[in-house]
Amino acid sequence: MSFRSPMAAEIKTISVEKRIAPATLNSAEKCRRWCRGAGAFLVVALFIASWCVPRHEGRVTRLGAAFLPILVLMVGAELTAEPGDRMTSNGRWRLRRGRPAERALLVRFGSLVLHGIIGVIAFRILLDTRNPTGAAMQVARLAAGMALLYAVAALIFGTCVFGCLLAGYSAPALHRTPLLARSLGEFWSQRWNIVVSSWFDTFVFQPLARRGCARFGILCAFMVSGFFHAWPILAASGIFGALSTMAFFLIQGAFVLSEHRLRIHTWPVALARTWTISILLASSPLFFDPALRVFGL
Repeated sequence: MSFRSPMAAEIKTISVEKRIAPATLNSAEKCRRWCRGAGAFLVVALFIASWCVPRHEGRVTRLGAAFLPILVLMVGAELTAEPGDRMTSNGRWRLRRGRPAERALLVRFGSLVLHGIIGVIAFRILLDTRNPTGAAMQVARLAAGMALLYAVAALIFGTCVFGCLLAGYSAPALHRTPLLARSLGEFWSQRWNIVVSSWFDTFVFQPLARRGCARFGILCAFMVSGFFHAWPILAASGIFGALSTMAFFLIQGAFVLSEHRLRIHTWPVALARTWTISILLASSPLFFDPALRVFGL
């Protein structure tokens, strides 16, 4: 009659788990690497395909085709990243289950209606100022372009959030009162399109910052963002619009880097906000004009 102590059985179980764990991790890592390779091949193929869209298809069609590989790249980077390195590893980006309050649904619906009205008004102004003849019309066109961009982004994201609320989930906000930003760095990293800016922070800035290259990481984040915006413009309307779009983001990156030396965090609130809005307005034609031309505005 043989006897095996519980401790001996436990030690054997632990040793078996230690032998299995590395194999499981290696298998998961191999699968992740295979997915990254397949994803990279798909993204390259989509970039080539978007460039080969015939010119007679129209600017808007070429613009949409050029956005597709960028979207696949961003989603693919998130899905194939290490679990701890994903943007959604931060709890605030997860959809949370919960019964939405009736007031929250009404507020969100009212926001959609308001942004829809703003978008229609801005679109009408842009139609009337396609060929501006004076400074007043230029300013009106610029303001309408900014309003239309904000309204369209809010409508797209707001519709998704409203759908999540109806399904019983909560979603993160798109913007956090951008006009209250006290610096360009705060505007781009904490207030404007914070979901996308978090992607750049996770996959562009943080990997370089962990290697002691934080300033280079900031510049690279704006370069990649510039490419993501310039590529569709290049495919839709040509090199000059793409260079203008790229210049806008490089200018933003340069000013963000300069804010540390200027010690803008010590400035009075009103002066800091004036600085931020002034830089954005002064450089915004580089971004808005090519985009508006794509849509014939």
